[in-house]
Amino acid sequence: KIVSKALSRRRARSKAILAIENELKRERRKHAKRQLKLVVLVAGFTYLVNKLHRDKRFRRNFVERVRRAYSSIVPHCSLAIRWLNQRRKAVL
Repeated sequence: KIVSKALSRRRARSKAILAIENELKRERRKHAKRQLKLVVLVAGFTYLVNKLHRDKRFRRNFVERVRRAYSSIVPHCSLAIRWLNQRRKAVL
């Protein structure tokens, strides 16, 4: 009886240790994935900046695309802000 209690305590302790180790492994993996995403993001941004700096044609096309996107998005944003202000005034 004493031996079985000691064995069950030992098993419970080993299960707890395994659970803690698994949790640590999971956290390490999650952290590594975040680091990888950050590295890829920084590498992409650096590549884009270098390409904009070096390549005239790419820069011209990029600026044109950004202007086109800006000109199509901003009017909608201003309309949305105007609509929200009207709603707020209607509520007050």
